[in-house]
This record gives sequence, structure tokens and C-alpha cells, in this order.
Amino acid sequence: MDRLPAQGRLPELDAVRVAATVLILAYHFIAECAAGGLPLPAAAPTLAAFGAETGIELFFLLSGASLVWSGAARRGLRRYYAGRALAIYPPFWVGFAALFLYGEVLHGNNAALPKWKLVFSLLGLDGYLLPLGPNFYKIGEWYLGCLLVLYLVFPLLAAAQRRRAANTAAGAVLTVIWCVWPFVCPAPWDAGHTALGRAFVFWLGMQLPALLRAPRRKTAVLAALYAAALALLLAGGPWPGRFPQGAPLFLALLLFALAALAGPALDRLPAAAAAALGWLSKQSYCVFLVHHVFLTLVLVPLALRLALPPAALFAPYAVLCFAMGAVLRLVSAPVRRGLARLLRAA
Repeated sequence: MDRLPAQGRLPELDAVRVAATVLILAYHFIAECAAGGLPLPAAAPTLAAFGAETGIELFFLLSGASLVWSGAARRGLRRYYAGRALAIYPPFWVGFAALFLYGEVLHGNNAALPKWKLVFSLLGLDGYLLPLGPNFYKIGEWYLGCLLVLYLVFPLLAAAQRRRAANTAAGAVLTVIWCVWPFVCPAPWDAGHTALGRAFVFWLGMQLPALLRAPRRKTAVLAALYAAALALLLAGGPWPGRFPQGAPLFLALLLFALAALAGPALDRLPAAAAAALGWLSKQSYCVFLVHHVFLTLVLVPLALRLALPPAALFAPYAVLCFAMGAVLRLVSAPVRRGLARLLRAA
């Protein structure tokens, strides 16, 4: 299945990224509708939480896989870190600045907070560090800071990956941490919202490009094993409000394997469909940045005021989130170009 050279776009990665984005949109949509008192099926919050955790696992798998597939580790540390900064910060800064202007400058929110805490927001770590106390957090949630920490250590993991023994040792250590960390993670942190809690899945994603190059029979066997493991974990259900640790990960791995099996079919998509899939995938990060704010400040209050049923709102909500994500990506492009010039001059 080695159909494209390294650094080429793979439609299966685009498909998985879009699926993960939709799962995250669905979770926050259902959670906020439930919090607002809008009518929902009783099982919807638990199913949405399971879907969201699956989407998060997919994103961490994709982050590791995409970095390896694109050859990021071979570009040198300076180019690697510059590339990550250019991908992450311009949309985040633009989105944060707009909300800071609206909330803090125009309405005086968080007036008592020391302004030095803006450093956390400048670095994209405000949501990640929120358990330690209030700051100027607006967008990005815990996920962005967690991902930034993992990006920071990626070169070390990539260096280990070049040696089988070192890569195996790294995987073994991270597996143990993944199993133990939920039980020993200190308060007030949530284990799943920390880099240590997600490092194993990120490392696992780094191994997945081999799946994209594997013979279809081997990929099909792996898909069957992932499905069997998922079925075993889910066999003891139902779980009121929770689900077994590892079940979302095996579902994410199953979806990844199915996307790899669908790769040849995705390669044959009509040009317009392939372009649409690639476009949707490119908006995913900006969609992630804008969707929760739009949901809590606009959509749910509007639904409550007009007594709109949630079932009729999700599709328009998703479409609007992708549209706003595209706008944020477009508006932040000049910031990206300016940052690129600064990094080249440094």
C-alpha cells in the first residue's frame, strides 16, 4: 500500500481526520444541549462521550502518524519546530485575540487576573494549565497544550524509532505509563488531559504509517484483531456514564485500519470528491478552535430561545463550524506569513 511518497497527502488520513472532527463536534453538541436542558435520548450523553474519546484517540494517532509520514523528523530540529509553530499558532492567536478583545477589552472580564498569565495563552498552554488556577483561557481546551508538549518530545521519540530496540523500549515504557497513570495522576489533573496520559497513543500513531504500507491481508487481520479486542472490552456493558479504558483506542485503531483498507478506493474518488475531502481535512484544526465557542455563545442559547429540536440543528451546526474554520484559516494566513518571515530571520 505504499502508493505515495513520503510528504504526499493520503486520502485515508484525510478521511480519518474528518471523522474524528465530526465525533468531537457531536460530543460537544450533545453535552451542551444536555446542559442547556434541550431534549435528548437518555443514552445520547454516554454514546457521545464514547465517540468523543474515540475522536481524541484518532487525533493523537493521526498526529504521530502524520509527522512520521511527512518525514518531519528528517528536516532538522529548527525546521521541525518552525513548522509546528506555523501550523498551530497563527489560527490560535487570531481566535484568542478576537475573544480577548470581546471579553476582556470590551466587557472587562477577568479584570483581577494578573496580566502575566497571558504568557500561557501566547504559548497555547492556557487550557492545559487551567487545573492549576484561572487564566485567560478562551479556545484550544486541554488538547492543544497536551499536543504541544508531545510535539516538543517528538524528535526524541523519532530518534528512538530509528532503532528497533530503542523504539520497543520506548513503547514498553509508555504502555506501562498509559496503564498506570490514571490511578496515580495527582489532583487536580485529569490523567487523560495530560501529555503522560496520551503519550502512548501518540507513539502508537508513529508506528501506523507501516500499516499504510502493509499488504491488505495483514491490514485486514489487524482490523479483525482490533474488532475482537473492542468486542471483548464492551462485552461487560452497559456502563452508566462510563466505558472501559482502552475501548475507544481499539475503536480508533479499527477505524484507522478500515481507512487503510479503503485507501485504493479513496484513490479512485472523483477529483471533486477528493478535493472536498482534502478541503474538509485541512479545516479540522480551525474547526476545533471555533466550534465550542460558537456552540456555547450562539447555537445553544438560540435553540433555547426558539425551542429548536437538537436533531434538526446538528447538520447546520457542523456545516457552519467548517465554514467558520475556513474563515479563521483564511484570516490567520497573513499572521502565518509574518511569523514565517520572523522565523526565517531568526
